[in-house]
Parts: sequence; structure tokens; C-alpha cells
Amino acid sequence: MEGLELDFKVNLAHSKWSGFSFFSSIFVISHLHRMIKKILNLLLLSLLAICPGRAFSQNQAPVILNLYVWADVANTELHVYFNVTDTEFDDLEIFLGVSANDTVYNINTSNATGDLGYPIQQGGNKEIVWNYGAGHPNILDYKVRVTADDRYQIDIQAIVDQVDTMNLYQDLQWIGTQRDHGINEQHLVDVRDSISSRFDSYGFEISTQSYSFFGDTGVSIIGRHPGVVEDSSTFINDAHYDAVPVAPGADDNGSGTVGFLEVARILAPYNFRKSIRFIGFDMEEDGLIGSLNYVNNGGIQPWEKIKGIFNYEMIGYYSERVNTQSVPFGFNLAFPAAYDSVAADSFRGNFITNVACDSSKWLGRMYDSITRIFVPELRVISLVAYANSSTSPDLRRSDHAPFWDKGMEAIMLSDGANFRNLNYHTSDDVIDSLNFNFMGNNVKAVVANLCVLAGIQNSDVEYIGVSTAPVSLKDNVFNAPELQLIPNPASKQVLIVVSGKVSTYELKVYDEAGRVVNQQHISGQSDDITLDVSKWSAGVYSISIRSEAGSVVKSLVVQ
Repeated sequence: MEGLELDFKVNLAHSKWSGFSFFSSIFVISHLHRMIKKILNLLLLSLLAICPGRAFSQNQAPVILNLYVWADVANTELHVYFNVTDTEFDDLEIFLGVSANDTVYNINTSNATGDLGYPIQQGGNKEIVWNYGAGHPNILDYKVRVTADDRYQIDIQAIVDQVDTMNLYQDLQWIGTQRDHGINEQHLVDVRDSISSRFDSYGFEISTQSYSFFGDTGVSIIGRHPGVVEDSSTFINDAHYDAVPVAPGADDNGSGTVGFLEVARILAPYNFRKSIRFIGFDMEEDGLIGSLNYVNNGGIQPWEKIKGIFNYEMIGYYSERVNTQSVPFGFNLAFPAAYDSVAADSFRGNFITNVACDSSKWLGRMYDSITRIFVPELRVISLVAYANSSTSPDLRRSDHAPFWDKGMEAIMLSDGANFRNLNYHTSDDVIDSLNFNFMGNNVKAVVANLCVLAGIQNSDVEYIGVSTAPVSLKDNVFNAPELQLIPNPASKQVLIVVSGKVSTYELKVYDEAGRVVNQQHISGQSDDITLDVSKWSAGVYSISIRSEAGSVVKSLVVQ
């Protein structure tokens, strides 16, 4: 909408020549070195691209190996040792995080020195030293996080395009039947358990919040995808999963529920600078009980900074027929530009409504701008409800409102509920009445927004506890696991052999786009693993083994 547009440009090229000065010979030599390295990399990539039968993969994330941390208690110094590799030899940015509670890594380490910041070259014998002083007597109970980012600009459009409307349809086939706190409570519980299981399969940190209302118990399900740099900063994508009695609730709010589950599925394999929470609220239909409890009774943690909330409230009903969109009384006076836009298209219900308030104008503008870039086919009508919409109660009828009342950046994304969907709160609110292309575009928009705003990274992260046993850099080998892939290249099956002093480890397989295509947690002494790759697309895959003893990554060529 006019008046709400914000110029937003995604910088797809990272220039290392900004601030050039002919009078600084050191600067020139440094940048010539980097330019030559980039040219050599480009030549190498070109040769790979033209070699017959040779697979070519996208930029691979750095890999942190042999992380070890010990505290010199006598001198109040924390020593962090690690190795880091990068396939493309990119300069890296290294971040140090320290946590006293193994939840948020927000202790101030700004006086740390050594191999951190930018630019850090790949290699071994890296060390960071942090003088933690007298304020951390329990340093041996702390956890340490090291993040390595190569600053590669991930193709956000390719991630957005992973949205699968068939997933939405199949999920809604099951979810979109009666589920409420009356006569259909069992399916409500089943949906709740399914959300929790999804979060667990994505590797999220899972928590719940329970509350009572007139003798019934509601439960919100929270899945946290922790950021790897600024994890105390949080974005939220939520939807309520309950429905009114009698109604199947396909649009209200099965569409929102399957929507945020699809967003979670797509973003789970990637690292983000900031944290993302996915929340399934309960008892929205009873008066926003779930979100009210979350905002007012400890859902938001004391250390947490909420940066933005994307609330899905019915995102599936769409119509190109004339006069299928109505508006609340006085809408034309309160929002004349939005009204004129709807009227100019003959009141067709073919758009998503982006509803912000005084405290969330920034997020509303960012949603408009980012969506316009990555999902241009999605028509968006945007509103700013002043005074938290106290004079427009229809704009407060969902779980964004409690966040508004606390002055937080929150927007409601809605197809308009009863002002478009006449099946609202009736037995006709069924799956066959919805448009899954429209629903998919609404999912794409939030995927794009979270990629940009939460800061998607091409990074690696490792966590470890603090030891009292000192080691030298040259001794930093720690019996890291060894990995064999037999055969390699492979076309049918590949045997994965892990050796070394390793009994428990995490196996992950990444495709060329960085997506996790196979993940297994191996605990205890186990036999070697055989993977069936006969149905995998030809290309180069990364096999990662991570354990307490260290990590190792090897490439597997599938023919």
C-alpha cells in the first residue's frame, strides 16, 4: 500500500572493496590478496562445472572441529581451542557465546581476544581467551558456544520455493476436523501431541504452558529454534490450533496451524542469527486465553527480547468473485486507502490482510517490503490500527492482541474471517472450501520474512562444557572420530563406518542446497550404518558426524 512501502533491497553481492583508499598500501595488499583468492576459487569452480560427469555443489558452510574449553581458575581465564575448515577458503566470522544456564548465551564476553570476529582464516590451532574476572564463580558449570559464519548470502528465494502445498493439504486433511474443549477434545489433544512431535523431529527445544478456564485445561506448545549469535532476540510465528464446537475449523484455524508447521519444517535445517519460536496457542476461541497467559504469565523469558510476532489467523480462504469481500462498519473512514484498494478491485476476496498497530508499524512495513520481493504474486492489504485498535475491535480478535497491549511488534495475517469466509464458525468450514495456492503464498511470505529478519546464516555452531584440564594447542586432537564412506561414489547403497573413541554421535546428511536429507542419533555401541541412496538425486552430499570427541565431515558423490 502507498504510504506503508519501505525500500528494501537484498544485497546479493558482498563487496570487499568498500572504503577503498589509494593511500593505504596495507589495505590494497590485503584486498588484492582476497581478490586473487576469489578469482582462484572462481576458476576452480568453473573447471568443476565444465568437467564431464563431475557434480557441482553450492557454497558449503564452515565446519568447527575439535572444540575444547578449559578454565584457568587461578587467573580467571577461559581458553577456547578449536579448528575450523571451509571448503571454499572463505574468510570467516567467529562468534563466542557463554551461558550460565545452558539456555541463552548472553554473558558479556566483549573483552575476549584471539581468533574471533572477522576476518578469520580457516585452519587449526585457533584460540580465544576470555578473562571472565571475579563475577563468575561457577564458571565450571557454564556452557560455551562457538559459531563460524562464512558470510555467504544464502539464496532465500530457493528456500521460499520449498513450500509444498501438498504438505499443507495432507496435514489439513487430518487436522481439519472438529477439535474443541467440549465434545471433540480427543482430537484437540491429538493435534497438540502432533505439533509437539513435529517440533521434536525438527530438533527444536520444546516447552509447554498450561492454564485453566472454567474447569478446562488448555496447553500451548512452544518450539524454540535457538539463534546461534543473538539467541536472546526472538521472532515468533504462531497460530491457535483449537476450533469452536461443531465447526471442523479448516480455515479457522487449521490453515494457520498447518501454515506455521510448514514454516517450521522449512526453516529447521538452517542456522539463524536470532532465535525463532513457533507457538501453537490453545483456547483462542475462549477469549485468547493461551496468548494472554503466554504474555502475562511467564511465557516470555526475562532475558528474552521479542523482535516480532507473525500471527496466523485464517490464511486459506480466497475468491476472485466480485463482492466476496466485506468490511467492518466504519472501515472506509478509519482506513480509507485500504478501503479504496479493495473497492477498486470490486471487493474481491483475493488478498491477505496485514494488520499492525502503533507499536508494530515497523514490522508491518517490513512484511510488506520483504513479501513484495520474494512473493510478488501475493496481494497484501495493510492496515495500522491506532490506539491498539481500541476503536476497531474486529482487528483484535486473535492472539496478536495481547502482544500489542505490551507494546510489542506483532502483526495479524488474516484472510478476513467472517468478512470473507461465510463458512466461519459453521459446519461448512471444510478443507474443500480453501485455496491452497493462496495458503502456500502466505506461508512463503513468513518464510521469507524470518529468513531476512532473523538473519539466516551459512554457519556452523558447536556447544561444549567447561573443563578444568588444561591442554596445549598442539595436543588438541581429542580422539576425533574417523569416517569412511564405502563405496564413494555410490549409486545404490553406501556403508558409513565410524571409528575412534566414539559411542554416541549425531549423523546428518546435507544436500547441495544445505538441506538435511537424513538425520540419525546413534547412542551406544552400534553396527555400521548403511544408507540407501538409490532414489537420491545425483550430486554431492555432505556427511557429518558430531560427537563429544569431535566432528568430521566428508563428501559423498551420488551418481
